[in-house]
Formats: sequence, C-alpha cells, structure tokens
Amino acid sequence: MIGNNEILNYLLPKESFLDKPTDIGDGKITLGSGLTSPKWLELYKKRGNRWSQEDNRRAVLEEIQNRREWAEKNVPHWMELPEAAQDALISYRYNYNYTPKNSPKLFKALENRDYREAARQMDATSDNPKFKEGLLKRRKEEQEWFLSAFPDL
Repeated sequence: MIGNNEILNYLLPKESFLDKPTDIGDGKITLGSGLTSPKWLELYKKRGNRWSQEDNRRAVLEEIQNRREWAEKNVPHWMELPEAAQDALISYRYNYNYTPKNSPKLFKALENRDYREAARQMDATSDNPKFKEGLLKRRKEEQEWFLSAFPDL
C-alpha cells in the first residue's frame, strides 16, 4: 500500500481546491478537494465559513480512510489484492462512488479475479465536456496503477 498520505498527494492535484462550497456543474455542492459530504459543509459553517488547506488535508485523509474501510467490507477478495490494486481502487472510489449496483461488471470481474477486465471496468467519466477529458486521463492512470500490481498479466 502506498499509504493514505501518498494517496492524498495523488488526489490533491487531481481535485481542485475550493475554499468555499461550490456547484462545479455536477449538481453536487463541493468543498475542498472533491468533498461533497454534508459533514464537511457543516464544519465549514461552524468555522465561520472558512476552509483552509489544512482543514482540507485532514478531511481528505479521513475520506480516504473511509473508502479503505468500505472496500475492506465490500470489494471481493480485497485482502488478497496487491497494495497497488487496493490503492488504485481507493482513488477510483474517491472520484466515483462505485458500488455493486452501479458497477456490477467491475464487481463481477473482481469476484472472478479477472483483473484485466476489472481495470477496464474502472471507466466512469462524465458526459460534461468540461470534465470528460480530465476524467479519461485519470481513469487511464488508475487503470495502469491497478494493473501495475499484476506484472504477469
């Protein structure tokens, strides 16, 4: 595992920092670096409508840990996956809240240990041209990161 701090350092440049709640065009109110949970908006308000880079780092680290804990319970064969594959899936979940319901082919591939197919299924982007190109690039990076855990494939 590259660790939560390393995932944090990967994610922060990918997610633009917003020091106040903003609708970035996806219908969700976003704060910090891709934070959409009401919990963070409430904390922002409690802090007098302020959000610092340090607040952001702490919140993103907590969100990374939450995704790791979710994956341990929900992703097929999670504990058997090499660390790089786990980290790539955490990054993917940070940006796209994949579940068995919205990503059944990903879960089936993971269940079947078909890791090439699992990487192909890490493909969620956006119809919004403003986001599509960046998300395509990010998905490619996450797919390569995931597959780097399986050098024999």
